[in-house]
Amino acid sequence: MHNLEYSERLHKKPVNVVVVGSINMDLSAFVKDFPKKNQTIAAKSSEISAGGKGLNQAVAAARAGANVTFIGCVGDDSAGIAALQVLKDNDVDTHYIKVDKQTHTGTANIIIADDGANMIAVSAGANYSLTRHDIARASSVLQSADVLLCQLECPLDAVEQALKIAKAASVITIMNPAPAVDEATKLLPYADFVTPNETEALSLTHIDPTLPENRPLTTRRLMSEGAKNAVVTLGSAGAYVTAQDGRQFMLSAFTVDVVNTTGAGDTFNGAFACAIARNYALTDATLYATAASGISVSDKTAFDSAPTHEITVDFIARCTYLDTLLKHDESSITR
Repeated sequence: MHNLEYSERLHKKPVNVVVVGSINMDLSAFVKDFPKKNQTIAAKSSEISAGGKGLNQAVAAARAGANVTFIGCVGDDSAGIAALQVLKDNDVDTHYIKVDKQTHTGTANIIIADDGANMIAVSAGANYSLTRHDIARASSVLQSADVLLCQLECPLDAVEQALKIAKAASVITIMNPAPAVDEATKLLPYADFVTPNETEALSLTHIDPTLPENRPLTTRRLMSEGAKNAVVTLGSAGAYVTAQDGRQFMLSAFTVDVVNTTGAGDTFNGAFACAIARNYALTDATLYATAASGISVSDKTAFDSAPTHEITVDFIARCTYLDTLLKHDESSITR
Protein backbone atom coordinates (compact mmCIF):
# COMPACT_ATOMS: atom_id res chain seq x y z
CA MET A 1 0.00 0.00 0.00
CA HIS A 2 1.39 3.41 -0.96
CA ASN A 3 1.76 6.48 1.25
CA LEU A 4 -1.17 8.15 -0.55
CA GLU A 5 -3.45 5.24 0.35
CA TYR A 6 -2.43 5.49 4.01
CA SER A 7 -3.02 9.23 3.90
CA GLU A 8 -6.55 8.60 2.63
CA ARG A 9 -7.27 5.89 5.17
CA LEU A 10 -5.64 7.76 8.07
CA HIS A 11 -7.08 11.09 6.97
CA LYS A 12 -6.51 14.47 8.63
CA LYS A 13 -10.10 15.57 9.14
CA PRO A 14 -10.39 18.63 11.46
CA VAL A 15 -11.66 17.57 14.88
CA ASN A 16 -12.04 19.11 18.34
CA VAL A 17 -10.39 17.45 21.34
CA VAL A 18 -10.69 18.76 24.90
CA VAL A 19 -8.04 17.70 27.42
CA VAL A 20 -8.67 17.97 31.15
CA GLY A 21 -5.41 17.35 32.92
CA SER A 22 -2.15 18.20 34.58
CA ILE A 23 0.61 20.64 33.76
CA ASN A 24 4.07 20.21 35.27
CA MET A 25 7.59 21.41 34.92
CA ASP A 26 9.86 18.39 34.46
CA LEU A 27 13.47 18.01 35.61
CA SER A 28 14.87 15.00 33.77
CA ALA A 29 18.21 13.37 34.59
CA PHE A 30 19.75 10.81 32.23
CA VAL A 31 21.80 8.09 33.92
CA LYS A 32 23.41 4.77 33.02
CA ASP A 33 21.55 2.85 35.75
CA PHE A 34 19.11 3.84 38.48
CA PRO A 35 20.72 4.75 41.83
CA LYS A 36 20.39 2.40 44.78
CA LYS A 37 18.82 3.53 48.05
CA ASN A 38 20.84 6.38 49.66
CA GLN A 39 23.23 6.42 46.69
CA THR A 40 24.30 9.60 44.90
CA ILE A 41 25.28 9.20 41.26
CA ALA A 42 26.36 11.54 38.49
CA ALA A 43 23.86 12.14 35.71
CA LYS A 44 25.15 12.02 32.16
CA SER A 45 22.97 15.03 31.33
CA SER A 46 19.79 16.78 32.45
CA GLU A 47 16.97 18.82 30.96
CA ILE A 48 14.21 21.12 32.21
CA SER A 49 11.03 21.04 30.15
CA ALA A 50 7.27 21.44 30.34
CA GLY A 51 5.37 18.24 31.08
CA GLY A 52 2.53 16.62 32.97
CA LYS A 53 0.27 13.98 31.47
CA GLY A 54 -2.31 16.53 30.43
CA LEU A 55 0.15 18.82 28.67
CA ASN A 56 1.92 15.92 26.97
CA GLN A 57 -1.36 14.46 25.71
CA ALA A 58 -2.64 17.84 24.54
CA VAL A 59 0.52 18.51 22.55
CA ALA A 60 0.39 15.00 21.04
CA ALA A 61 -3.23 15.50 19.95
CA ALA A 62 -2.47 18.94 18.54
CA ARG A 63 0.52 17.67 16.57
CA ALA A 64 -1.67 14.89 15.24
CA GLY A 65 -3.82 17.69 13.81
CA ALA A 66 -6.66 18.12 16.30
CA ASN A 67 -7.97 21.47 17.48
CA VAL A 68 -7.20 21.14 21.20
CA THR A 69 -8.61 23.05 24.16
CA PHE A 70 -6.98 22.51 27.56
CA ILE A 71 -8.70 22.73 30.95
CA GLY A 72 -6.27 22.81 33.87
CA CYS A 73 -4.37 24.93 36.35
CA VAL A 74 -0.87 26.37 36.82
CA GLY A 75 0.78 28.43 39.52
CA ASP A 76 1.59 32.12 39.20
CA ASP A 77 5.27 31.45 38.56
CA SER A 78 7.88 31.17 35.82
CA ALA A 79 7.18 27.45 35.38
CA GLY A 80 3.51 28.16 34.72
CA ILE A 81 4.34 30.91 32.24
CA ALA A 82 6.75 28.59 30.41
CA ALA A 83 4.23 25.73 30.28
CA LEU A 84 1.48 27.99 28.92
CA GLN A 85 3.86 29.19 26.22
CA VAL A 86 4.64 25.62 25.20
CA LEU A 87 0.92 24.92 24.81
CA LYS A 88 0.38 28.11 22.82
CA ASP A 89 3.38 27.32 20.61
CA ASN A 90 1.67 24.02 19.79
CA ASP A 91 -1.62 25.76 18.97
CA VAL A 92 -3.43 24.52 22.09
CA ASP A 93 -6.20 26.83 23.34
CA THR A 94 -5.28 27.88 26.91
CA HIS A 95 -8.33 30.05 27.65
CA TYR A 96 -9.62 27.64 30.29
CA ILE A 97 -6.34 27.20 32.17
CA LYS A 98 -6.61 28.84 35.59
CA VAL A 99 -3.66 30.59 37.24
CA ASP A 100 -3.59 29.92 41.00
CA LYS A 101 -1.66 32.59 42.89
CA GLN A 102 -1.59 30.51 46.08
CA THR A 103 0.55 27.56 44.96
CA HIS A 104 3.29 26.52 42.58
CA THR A 105 3.01 24.87 39.19
CA GLY A 106 3.22 21.08 39.43
CA THR A 107 6.67 19.54 39.19
CA ALA A 108 8.07 16.15 38.23
CA ASN A 109 11.54 14.77 38.93
CA ILE A 110 12.37 12.13 36.33
CA ILE A 111 15.32 9.72 36.12
CA ILE A 112 15.84 7.99 32.77
CA ALA A 113 18.22 5.02 32.50
CA ASP A 114 20.14 4.02 29.36
CA ASP A 115 17.60 1.32 28.53
CA GLY A 116 14.83 3.96 28.37
CA ALA A 117 13.18 2.96 31.67
CA ASN A 118 12.19 5.79 34.00
CA MET A 119 11.39 6.64 37.62
CA ILE A 120 9.19 9.67 38.37
CA ALA A 121 8.26 11.61 41.51
CA VAL A 122 5.46 14.14 41.01
CA SER A 123 4.37 17.08 43.17
CA ALA A 124 0.86 18.07 42.08
CA GLY A 125 1.02 21.73 43.05
CA ALA A 126 -1.56 23.81 41.20
CA ASN A 127 -2.97 20.74 39.42
CA TYR A 128 -4.92 20.00 42.59
CA SER A 129 -6.46 23.48 42.54
CA LEU A 130 -8.68 22.52 39.61
CA THR A 131 -12.31 22.51 40.79
CA ARG A 132 -15.76 21.48 39.61
CA HIS A 133 -16.48 25.19 39.16
CA ASP A 134 -13.57 25.47 36.72
CA ILE A 135 -14.98 22.54 34.77
CA ALA A 136 -18.47 24.03 34.75
CA ARG A 137 -17.05 27.29 33.38
CA ALA A 138 -15.84 25.31 30.37
CA SER A 139 -19.12 23.45 29.79
CA SER A 140 -19.65 24.89 26.33
CA VAL A 141 -16.34 23.59 24.95
CA LEU A 142 -16.86 20.21 26.61
CA GLN A 143 -20.31 19.88 25.04
CA SER A 144 -19.08 20.84 21.57
CA ALA A 145 -16.01 18.56 21.54
CA ASP A 146 -15.65 15.44 19.43
CA VAL A 147 -13.60 13.76 22.17
CA LEU A 148 -12.80 14.45 25.83
CA LEU A 149 -9.47 13.07 27.05
CA CYS A 150 -8.60 13.08 30.75
CA GLN A 151 -6.19 11.55 33.27
CA LEU A 152 -6.12 11.45 37.06
CA GLU A 153 -3.37 13.89 38.08
CA CYS A 154 -6.11 16.40 38.96
CA PRO A 155 -8.87 16.06 41.61
CA LEU A 156 -11.17 13.18 40.75
CA ASP A 157 -14.33 15.20 41.39
CA ALA A 158 -13.25 17.69 38.71
CA VAL A 159 -12.48 14.88 36.28
CA GLU A 160 -15.82 13.26 37.07
CA GLN A 161 -17.64 16.53 36.42
CA ALA A 162 -15.96 16.83 33.01
CA LEU A 163 -16.85 13.24 32.10
CA LYS A 164 -20.48 13.73 33.12
CA ILE A 165 -20.87 16.93 31.10
CA ALA A 166 -19.30 15.31 28.05
CA LYS A 167 -21.37 12.12 28.31
CA ALA A 168 -24.60 14.10 28.67
CA ALA A 169 -23.74 15.83 25.39
CA SER A 170 -22.88 12.51 23.64
CA VAL A 171 -19.20 13.43 23.41
CA ILE A 172 -16.81 10.45 23.16
CA THR A 173 -14.83 10.12 26.40
CA ILE A 174 -11.36 8.65 26.90
CA MET A 175 -10.05 8.13 30.43
CA ASN A 176 -6.38 7.39 30.95
CA PRO A 177 -6.38 6.15 34.60
CA ALA A 178 -2.98 7.47 35.52
CA PRO A 179 -2.13 7.36 38.33
CA ALA A 180 -4.35 4.32 39.00
CA VAL A 181 -5.93 5.31 42.31
CA ASP A 182 -8.56 2.97 43.79
CA GLU A 183 -11.31 5.53 43.26
CA ALA A 184 -10.68 5.47 39.51
CA THR A 185 -13.08 2.56 39.05
CA LYS A 186 -16.04 4.79 39.92
CA LEU A 187 -15.28 6.83 36.79
CA LEU A 188 -15.26 3.86 34.41
CA PRO A 189 -19.02 4.02 33.67
CA TYR A 190 -18.40 7.45 32.12
CA ALA A 191 -15.56 6.21 29.87
CA ASP A 192 -16.17 5.16 26.28
CA PHE A 193 -12.51 4.11 26.25
CA VAL A 194 -10.24 3.35 29.20
CA THR A 195 -6.52 3.30 28.37
CA PRO A 196 -4.32 2.07 31.25
CA ASN A 197 -0.77 0.86 30.84
CA GLU A 198 0.18 -2.56 32.21
CA THR A 199 0.94 -1.26 35.72
CA GLU A 200 -2.28 0.74 35.95
CA ALA A 201 -4.32 -2.16 34.59
CA LEU A 202 -2.83 -4.47 37.22
CA SER A 203 -3.65 -1.97 39.96
CA LEU A 204 -7.25 -1.57 38.81
CA THR A 205 -8.04 -5.23 38.08
CA HIS A 206 -5.50 -7.23 40.14
CA ILE A 207 -4.80 -9.17 36.94
CA ASP A 208 -1.33 -9.03 35.35
CA PRO A 209 -1.72 -8.15 31.64
CA THR A 210 1.95 -8.75 30.90
CA LEU A 211 0.99 -12.44 30.74
CA PRO A 212 -0.64 -12.96 27.30
CA GLU A 213 -3.30 -15.32 28.65
CA ASN A 214 -4.43 -12.61 31.11
CA ARG A 215 -5.02 -9.84 28.61
CA PRO A 216 -8.62 -10.75 27.70
CA LEU A 217 -9.39 -11.11 31.40
CA THR A 218 -7.89 -7.69 32.15
CA THR A 219 -9.87 -5.82 29.50
CA ARG A 220 -13.10 -7.64 30.34
CA ARG A 221 -12.69 -6.77 34.01
CA LEU A 222 -12.30 -3.09 33.12
CA MET A 223 -15.42 -3.30 30.99
CA SER A 224 -17.35 -5.10 33.72
CA GLU A 225 -16.72 -1.98 35.84
CA GLY A 226 -18.46 0.14 33.23
CA ALA A 227 -16.00 1.11 30.48
CA LYS A 228 -17.38 0.51 26.98
CA ASN A 229 -14.01 -0.30 25.39
CA ALA A 230 -10.62 -1.15 26.96
CA VAL A 231 -7.18 -0.48 25.48
CA VAL A 232 -4.26 -1.71 27.60
CA THR A 233 -0.87 -0.39 26.50
CA LEU A 234 1.96 -2.83 27.15
CA GLY A 235 5.14 -0.87 26.44
CA SER A 236 7.45 -2.69 24.04
CA ALA A 237 4.86 -5.50 23.68
CA GLY A 238 2.26 -3.20 22.08
CA ALA A 239 -1.42 -2.83 22.97
CA TYR A 240 -4.31 -5.20 23.67
CA VAL A 241 -7.84 -4.07 22.81
CA THR A 242 -11.33 -5.33 23.62
CA ALA A 243 -14.18 -3.50 21.91
CA GLN A 244 -17.76 -3.05 23.05
CA ASP A 245 -18.98 -5.43 20.35
CA GLY A 246 -16.72 -8.23 21.61
CA ARG A 247 -13.85 -7.88 19.13
CA GLN A 248 -10.41 -8.44 20.64
CA PHE A 249 -6.97 -7.98 19.16
CA MET A 250 -3.31 -7.58 20.07
CA LEU A 251 -1.29 -5.01 18.12
CA SER A 252 2.44 -5.40 18.73
CA ALA A 253 4.75 -2.43 19.03
CA PHE A 254 6.98 -1.02 16.32
CA THR A 255 10.71 -1.75 16.59
CA VAL A 256 12.56 1.50 17.34
CA ASP A 257 15.70 2.72 19.11
CA VAL A 258 14.56 3.63 22.63
CA VAL A 259 15.93 6.77 24.31
CA ASN A 260 13.19 7.82 26.75
CA THR A 261 9.84 6.12 27.38
CA THR A 262 8.52 8.85 29.71
CA GLY A 263 6.05 10.36 27.25
CA ALA A 264 5.21 7.22 25.27
CA GLY A 265 1.86 6.58 26.95
CA ASP A 266 0.88 10.24 26.73
CA THR A 267 1.72 10.35 23.03
CA PHE A 268 -0.36 7.19 22.52
CA ASN A 269 -3.36 8.75 24.29
CA GLY A 270 -3.14 12.08 22.48
CA ALA A 271 -2.81 10.45 19.06
CA PHE A 272 -5.53 7.90 19.92
CA ALA A 273 -7.93 10.68 20.95
CA CYS A 274 -7.36 12.45 17.64
CA ALA A 275 -7.82 9.21 15.69
CA ILE A 276 -11.05 8.31 17.49
CA ALA A 277 -12.34 11.85 16.94
CA ARG A 278 -11.70 11.38 13.21
CA ASN A 279 -13.76 8.19 13.35
CA TYR A 280 -10.92 5.87 12.36
CA ALA A 281 -11.71 2.17 12.70
CA LEU A 282 -10.63 1.01 16.16
CA THR A 283 -7.72 -1.01 14.78
CA ASP A 284 -6.55 1.91 12.65
CA ALA A 285 -6.81 4.24 15.65
CA THR A 286 -4.72 1.85 17.74
CA LEU A 287 -2.21 1.44 14.91
CA TYR A 288 -1.92 5.22 14.51
CA ALA A 289 -1.43 5.75 18.25
CA THR A 290 1.07 2.89 18.52
CA ALA A 291 3.12 4.35 15.67
CA ALA A 292 3.11 7.83 17.22
CA SER A 293 4.14 6.35 20.56
CA GLY A 294 6.94 4.38 18.91
CA ILE A 295 8.30 7.50 17.26
CA SER A 296 8.15 9.38 20.58
CA VAL A 297 10.45 7.05 22.54
CA SER A 298 13.37 7.92 20.29
CA ASP A 299 13.49 11.49 21.69
CA LYS A 300 14.76 12.75 25.04
CA THR A 301 11.91 15.08 26.02
CA ALA A 302 8.39 13.81 26.72
CA PHE A 303 6.21 16.55 25.20
CA ASP A 304 8.58 17.48 22.37
CA SER A 305 8.82 13.88 21.16
CA ALA A 306 5.23 13.72 19.88
CA PRO A 307 5.21 13.50 16.07
CA THR A 308 3.07 15.36 13.57
CA HIS A 309 0.35 13.56 11.63
CA GLU A 310 2.49 13.54 8.49
CA ILE A 311 5.47 11.98 10.27
CA THR A 312 3.26 9.28 11.80
CA VAL A 313 1.57 8.35 8.51
CA ASP A 314 4.93 8.26 6.70
CA PHE A 315 6.35 6.05 9.46
CA ILE A 316 3.43 3.62 9.08
CA ALA A 317 3.66 3.61 5.29
CA ARG A 318 7.32 2.56 5.46
CA CYS A 319 6.39 -0.63 7.34
CA THR A 320 5.84 -3.14 4.54
CA TYR A 321 3.94 -5.70 6.63
CA LEU A 322 1.02 -3.26 6.97
CA ASP A 323 -0.47 -4.18 3.59
CA THR A 324 -1.77 -7.29 5.32
CA LEU A 325 -2.36 -5.67 8.70
CA LEU A 326 -4.85 -3.11 7.44
CA LYS A 327 -6.93 -5.80 5.71
CA HIS A 328 -7.32 -7.89 8.91
CA ASP A 329 -10.46 -9.28 10.49
CA GLU A 330 -9.57 -7.70 13.85
CA SER A 331 -9.24 -11.06 15.61
CA SER A 332 -5.49 -11.32 16.19
CA ILE A 333 -3.00 -8.82 14.84
CA THR A 334 0.70 -9.36 15.54
CA ARG A 335 4.07 -9.21 13.89
